[in-house]
Amino acid sequence: MILKEMVLLCAPSSRTFAYVQALADVGALPQMCYILAEPNEECRVHKKHNDEENKYFRVNLTLTELLEEFGLPYQVLGVRDANSDTVFEVLKKAACRYIIYSGYGGCILQARLFNIGKQFIHIHAGLLPAYRGSTTAYYSILKERSLGATGIFMNDKIDEGQIIMEKSFPLPQGDVNIDYVYEPWIRAQVLAAIAEEYIQKGEIQGRDQEDGGDTYFIIHPVLKHMALLMLEKDV
Repeated sequence: MILKEMVLLCAPSSRTFAYVQALADVGALPQMCYILAEPNEECRVHKKHNDEENKYFRVNLTLTELLEEFGLPYQVLGVRDANSDTVFEVLKKAACRYIIYSGYGGCILQARLFNIGKQFIHIHAGLLPAYRGSTTAYYSILKERSLGATGIFMNDKIDEGQIIMEKSFPLPQGDVNIDYVYEPWIRAQVLAAIAEEYIQKGEIQGRDQEDGGDTYFIIHPVLKHMALLMLEKDV
């Protein structure tokens, strides 16, 4: 099924590969994919998966090849900056209601993008409002020995938009990279569930976040190492 009111704005990242394959698995692809890449950019994930990681999603081809495999129309925008005038004009004219956002890490969308009459859907790698900010997967491992992901409608505040759906996940088993495989995969599972609910209800609803919660910054390498040691111990 093609989700005619939904498009994907994405970088050629492992997260995007996970999103496309998860949506294809539930038969709910967006009507269009807008790729944040320079002209003639290869659009490939250069970190390969091991055999264990291939069970989650594939990265053994370019993003355009993947989209063509599923028959998903796409446009390479010729820019990597989601806040560029090019992207603004394309999204403003796009015939859609929802924009799934899977951009480059660290890019904060400008407020003007939230005033074009469309809602941006972002899947955050952490349960909200408890884990706002960056690298929250590792803080969640350290504090709770679990992982979570939350789908939100984005606004001009970091990770404070309305919550659409949230799910908790167990720690991965085996030799699985958190950053490039498991975290993108859990985000993709939440996105796929949102798409399935949209098919059933014909709309996507959000609820305001509760007060409180913490905002985290990029985790210190020592703390990240401790979290990874926890994973090895649990496995």
